[in-house]
Amino acid sequence: MNWKKIVGCALAGVFGVTMLAGCTQEGGSPSGGDETVYDKTYAEVPLYEGGTHIYNVTETSYPFLTEETTPYRIVLSATAGPNVMTAANELITFFKEATGVTLRTVTDGEASWSETAQYISLGTNSYQQASGVTAPEGLKANGYVIRTQGRSVILFGGQDLGTQFGVYELLRQLFGYVRYGVDTYYIESGVKDKNLPQFDIYDNPDFDYTGANYGSTYSDKDAAHKMRTETVDEIYMTATAEYVHNTMDYLPPEEYEAKYPEWYATNTTPYRQLCYTAHGNPERYEQLVNEMTEKVKVAIDAEPNKSIISITNEDRDSTYIKSSDFSCRCFAF
Repeated sequence: MNWKKIVGCALAGVFGVTMLAGCTQEGGSPSGGDETVYDKTYAEVPLYEGGTHIYNVTETSYPFLTEETTPYRIVLSATAGPNVMTAANELITFFKEATGVTLRTVTDGEASWSETAQYISLGTNSYQQASGVTAPEGLKANGYVIRTQGRSVILFGGQDLGTQFGVYELLRQLFGYVRYGVDTYYIESGVKDKNLPQFDIYDNPDFDYTGANYGSTYSDKDAAHKMRTETVDEIYMTATAEYVHNTMDYLPPEEYEAKYPEWYATNTTPYRQLCYTAHGNPERYEQLVNEMTEKVKVAIDAEPNKSIISITNEDRDSTYIKSSDFSCRCFAF
C-alpha cells in the first residue's frame, strides 16, 4: 500500500477544503447566497437507494405468548460481548413492559437445536449455527437478520451492535416499539396472546455508519445505540487524536515547529493550521507527508478494527485558534 501517496492526497484535500471554507463570510452560505429552503415534505423526499431491506413477516399458528406466559427463552453465546448482552437486556425489559412476562436466558451450551425447540437466539452462537441460518454475503456491521427457523427466532447482526439494532426491530414487529428520542418511546402494553410470527427479515444498511455531530447521541453510547446510531468514537479512530480538526494532535507545533517551521501556516495568531504546501519547500513538504504517514500508521495499529480515519484542519475554537480570522496567510505554490 502506498501510504505516502494516500496521506499526500488527504492533505491536499484538506488544503482544498480549507481554501473553500475561507471564502465564506460569517453566517453566509458557501455560494454567498441565501440559504436554500427545501420545501418537500418528509414523505416526498426520495430515500437513498442501494441497501437491502427485506421485510417479510406473516403469522404462524404456533403460540408465542398465551395468557401472559411464554415457553420462549433467550439463548446467548457463553462468551457474548457487551452489545449482545445489552441486546438481551433490552429485549427482556421491553418484552416485560409489553406483556408482563420476564424472558429467561440460557447459554448456547444449554440449548439444543431442533425444529420444535422454542428459543430466541441472539448473536452468533452454536445454536444459531446449528439452525442453519447464516449471514448473507456482504452483511454490514450494523445490518441484521431475523429469521423464524422451525419454532425458533434466529437474530444476529453483522457485528454485535447489529444484533442490538436487530432486537429493536424485533420489538417493533412484535409490539409496535418506536423510539422517538433518547428518553421517549412507544410500545404496546397489556399484550396477553400472540402467535409466533414467521420472520424473514434481512436489513443491510444503505450507509456503513450513522452518527450525529452534536447532541446526546454524539458521545453517549447508550443514547446513540437506542437510536440505532453510533458515537463518533465508535466510527473514527480516536486513540491518538480527536476524530476531526486534529492536525495539531498529529503534528503538535511544540514538538515540531522549531525544526520544521515551514509545516505551519503564517497567520495572525500562532499555530492555527498546517501549511499544506510547506511554504513551497519541496523537501519540507516531503518530510511533512512522511511524518503524517507515520502518525496515521500508528493510529491504525492502535485501533485495527476501525476503518475510518480523519485528517482535518483545525477548527476556530480549538486550542490553537483563538481568532475569528483563521485563514491561511502563506502563499500556495
